[in-house]
Amino acid sequence: LVASVARALDDHGVDGVHLRTLGAAPACTSGVHGCGWDDADGRHPTWDIAAARELMRRLRSVIGERVPDGLLTVGDEAGAIAPVVSLADALLCEATDAAGEPLFADAFAAGFGPALGLSSEVVLPGGGPEPLLGALALALLHDLPPCPDDGEFAIDFAHNAWSARDDFAPETARWWPWWAAGSPVSADAPGVLVSAFTRRGEALVAVVNPRDRRIVELTLDRDRLHLGGWLTATNAFAPFAVPQVGDDLRLRMEPGLPALVRVRTRTMMEAEYPDE
Repeated sequence: LVASVARALDDHGVDGVHLRTLGAAPACTSGVHGCGWDDADGRHPTWDIAAARELMRRLRSVIGERVPDGLLTVGDEAGAIAPVVSLADALLCEATDAAGEPLFADAFAAGFGPALGLSSEVVLPGGGPEPLLGALALALLHDLPPCPDDGEFAIDFAHNAWSARDDFAPETARWWPWWAAGSPVSADAPGVLVSAFTRRGEALVAVVNPRDRRIVELTLDRDRLHLGGWLTATNAFAPFAVPQVGDDLRLRMEPGLPALVRVRTRTMMEAEYPDE
């Protein structure tokens, strides 16, 4: 494998390598290189973490020698453990369990992506809207870039998410992940997860509705956010404005579809000419 990567870099000018299944040590029963053990029930596998890390170290060295700015990225299809993936530049997270079902947010936060101390992206898979939207929801809740894997549908969602984030410029804002206490943005029902970037006068809010409620109301602490009485709110995945009802925003959500809402105080011109 290391020799093949070296040839690809030398002969074809590639600028990096992506490994789909080498983020963890595979189970092995071969006694030739010291793996496996026996008992009365037969042969059993072991997992050589040191060997898996050494392979990643050699790949890291081969790429760095030939392409100083070359990338080594790893997928988590076969799992990911810190001693191995820590030598990569980025982890591409599938965001599904062993059965292919979307992960719950708490499982993803605890065992994937940033929990491994590594720059991460969430793969938006093909094969239907449910796995794609589940992965998109995890990406938004954890402020990870969505990476389209297949199809125009995934590319459109990734483009809208990236554009909304870039327009907001969250580098100067405070991040409130969905598990944080004291966030100035909240939803009206348990089970609706909300993460937000906030700064004086505006917010960028990710909303995930696992219970498939059609209407979700968002409450914003106007004093802490320095928001005026009337708000302008737009959803990156919908063509119409999010209406304000009293002090709250009333967000209409399709089943399984997350929202990414930009909120700010409405200007005087917007109040006088709302359709322009």
